[in-house]
Amino acid sequence: MQFYLFSTVLIGTLAALALRAGALGAEFIFCSSAAAAIGLVCMLRQKNRLSAEVERGALIILSASAGLRLASIVFKNAVRPPEWDFLCYWAYSLASSFNMPLYETKVSLAQRLPMVPSAEFVTELLGTPFHFPPPAAFLYSWLVAFDFQTAALVWCLLMFAALLASGWLLTEMFSDNSHSSLLPLTLLLCLGPSAETFAYCQTNFLLLLCVSIYMLNVRSFAGGALIGFAAVTIKPIAALFLLFALMKRYYTPLFGAACMVTVMLVLSSMSYGWSNVLAYFVSDLPSALPSNMYVQEINQSLLSASLRLTSYDYVNLSPLFSPAFLGAAFLLTGITLLFAATCSKQHETRALLSVIILALLCYPGTLTHYSVLLIVPLLYSISKNEKFAPYILVSVLVLTSIDSWKTGTFTLLLCWGWSIIPFAQMALGHLLGERAERKTSAVLGLN
Repeated sequence: MQFYLFSTVLIGTLAALALRAGALGAEFIFCSSAAAAIGLVCMLRQKNRLSAEVERGALIILSASAGLRLASIVFKNAVRPPEWDFLCYWAYSLASSFNMPLYETKVSLAQRLPMVPSAEFVTELLGTPFHFPPPAAFLYSWLVAFDFQTAALVWCLLMFAALLASGWLLTEMFSDNSHSSLLPLTLLLCLGPSAETFAYCQTNFLLLLCVSIYMLNVRSFAGGALIGFAAVTIKPIAALFLLFALMKRYYTPLFGAACMVTVMLVLSSMSYGWSNVLAYFVSDLPSALPSNMYVQEINQSLLSASLRLTSYDYVNLSPLFSPAFLGAAFLLTGITLLFAATCSKQHETRALLSVIILALLCYPGTLTHYSVLLIVPLLYSISKNEKFAPYILVSVLVLTSIDSWKTGTFTLLLCWGWSIIPFAQMALGHLLGERAERKTSAVLGLN
C-alpha cells in the first residue's frame, strides 16, 4: 500500500508541475508508466508475490516498447542528423581531416558543414576550442569517411551496440538475485536519459560500458587503463572515478590509467602534432567556453544549480569559484572520500558508486543525459534486495524523465544520499552506540 501511494503521489505531483511548465509530453508519460510498472514488478517479485514467468513477460513487453521508441529516434537522426550534438562531431572530424589546430576557433568551417549552423552553434562550437583532450579527436575523425546521414546512422548503431553490451555486462555483474536477467536491459532501455542520449547522439553508453568493465576489474591494471582511456577519449569526468582507487590505495589501476593516458597522448602527438597536445595543457578552456554553458537547462551539475540559486556573478567572474558551489562540493567530497577510505570490503562497491555519483554532481558539465550512469546504483540496490529499492527505482526513472536541471540535480543528490548510508550508519553508531546502528540497518533493510 505504501509503494502504491508513494508512486501515485510522486507521478501525480510531477505530472502537475510538468503540465504547468508545458513539459508534459510523451516522454514523461512513457517513462513514468514504465517506472510504475517496473517498480511494481520488482516489489512484488521481492516479496515473492509474482512468478518469474510473469516478471519476464512484463519485462519483455516493456523492453520491446522502449526498444521501438529508441529505434524511432535512431531512424529520425539518420534521416535528419541533429545539430546538437552530431554536427559538433562532424565539425571535429572536418577539423582533424584538414589538420586544423584543435584548440583554435573553427569559424572557417561554417561554409563546409552539410547544414546551415545556427548562430548559437557558431558561437558555442565553431568559435571555441576543441572541448576535449586531444585523444578524443580519434573518436570523431573517421566520420567524414561517410556522407553526413550515413555517418549519423553508423554512429547511432554503434551507440546502440554499446547499450546492448552494457546491458549484458550489468546482467553479469548483478546476476546474483531473484530477478529476471532481462531487468538490467529493460531498465536501461526505459530510462529517460537513454532516449535523450540517442536524441543528442551522445556517448554516454560508451562511458557506461567502460564503467561496467572497471567495476568488474576495479583493482586491476586493465580496469584503470580503461578508465584512463575513457577520460581522455570519451568524457573527462571518468578521471574522477579513479578517486576511489586513490583513497583505497589501489595503485595498480592508477598506474594503468597513467600508462594509458601517456600512450594516448603520444598517439595524438603522432597524428595531430605535439603543438595540438601542448595547446590543450596551456589553453584556458573554462574561460574560452561561453559562460551560459554552465547554466543551460540541461546542465544538472551542482555548479549549475548553485549558479541559478545564488546571485553569484558568473559572467564577469569564473563560475568555478562560486562560493555556494565550492562549499557544497567540499562537504560532499569530504564525506564521500572519507567513506571510500574507511569502508569495509562489504561496502566497497557502494563506496565506488558514491564516488561516481559525486563526480556527476561536482563535474561542471554534467548534462541530464549523463544520468544513464545511475542505472548502476539502481541495479545494486535491487540486487541487494533492499526494501526501499523499488522506491529508489521509481524516483530515478520518473525524475529523470523530465529534461530539467532541477529534477536532475535532485536525483543525483538523492542517489548520493543513498550511496553513503553505510557511512551515515557508522557515524550514527559512534554517536549513539552499536544498538542504534543495528536498529537503523533493520529499518532500512540493508544487508
